[in-house]
Amino acid sequence: MRKLGTDRKDSLDLLLDTICNAFGGIVLIAILIALITRQATKHVEPRAADEDRDVVEQQISDLQTDVDELKDYLVSEKGKQEGAGREGGDAEVGESG
Repeated sequence: MRKLGTDRKDSLDLLLDTICNAFGGIVLIAILIALITRQATKHVEPRAADEDRDVVEQQISDLQTDVDELKDYLVSEKGKQEGAGREGGDAEVGESG
């Protein structure tokens, strides 16, 4: 006949074995997923890099055009303010003199 104490030990050992196997399976699946995604991204990166480079170059070109337009605008506005300042300054001198 079996003793009650040995059944508990055996059942706990079986439970521990089951838990360890489940944890090991989860770790194995996680490693496989990481390896598969790494290989998948290696094949996609060269195409994405070329497309991204074209997009970035286009954005740089657009932004450079915007910068040039803003510089021209600032120069024209500065010229307008200087012209208005001279006219206003001449009027003030004429009134006070």
